[in-house]
Amino acid sequence: MNGETLQRIVEEIVSRLQRRAQSTVTLSVAQLRDADCPALFCQHASLRILLVDLPLLGQLADAETDDAAARKIHDALAFGIRVQLSLHSQLLPVIPVKKTGSSAGGIHR
Repeated sequence: MNGETLQRIVEEIVSRLQRRAQSTVTLSVAQLRDADCPALFCQHASLRILLVDLPLLGQLADAETDDAAARKIHDALAFGIRVQLSLHSQLLPVIPVKKTGSSAGGIHR
């Protein structure tokens, strides 16, 4: 392999990584359950999941992986994929939260 060929290969790899870094895939929960996640994780750096329901949020908060969607979200996070969950505004009042002490500095489920 000569220097020019190697340079073209490196440029192609860099180009693909730059495209991936800017790429977000948006899926419904049903689409996520059916998705080929390893392929998605290779092509996209961000995952947006639309209209997540309360049971799935509960599974995520409790680190449960019984549901395929919850398992795939945990896998995405393990792969370093940025994950954004959107939910219907009507769910906000029913999401149970508790405030922790000031030393913890946050709100947790």
